[in-house]
Amino acid sequence: MIKLQPPTDANNLGRSVSEFLARYGEKAIIDTRASDPNGEAFYQQAVDHLSDQYDRFTRLIALTMNDQSAALAHEIVAKLMGNAWMIGTAAVVAPEVKQKMAEQRTESMRRVLKDKKAAAETALMQAIEIELAGRAVLQPKKEADAMLAAVNARLKAFDFAEVKVGVVYLRLKKLVRS
Repeated sequence: MIKLQPPTDANNLGRSVSEFLARYGEKAIIDTRASDPNGEAFYQQAVDHLSDQYDRFTRLIALTMNDQSAALAHEIVAKLMGNAWMIGTAAVVAPEVKQKMAEQRTESMRRVLKDKKAAAETALMQAIEIELAGRAVLQPKKEADAMLAAVNARLKAFDFAEVKVGVVYLRLKKLVRS
């Protein structure tokens, strides 16, 4: 969001936008100085060009237009510069920043997936324990077959995916008491 002081006329709007863009250009120069010497030169050239061209534009308008047309031209150019700046900031992101953002999204998705898997596993074990009702597991294969429908009904009630008999069997196998 561009934060400008409210101008009193259209000429000040254009000047405000131009100065704003130049300030952020100077910030870009400082930010890229350590990481990318070519970037520093690019931003310096853009800032210098912006100031020069805006001054030339202002002189041309003063020579060729009446006050009302000049005010409209300044307003149009100010809006054009503001929109170009917003598009540029959205479109031009350093590759390192893009990579970091992608890594953060991937890590976030992994965390969500891990949390979902942990919640599903907890729900499965709770359903199995409820069906066991505290008794010992002696024949995991038989008991897995017997309790599969009830375990899946409990999982479904809490919006978890149903499991196959082999999954219940593996969990029961871990609970076998010798």
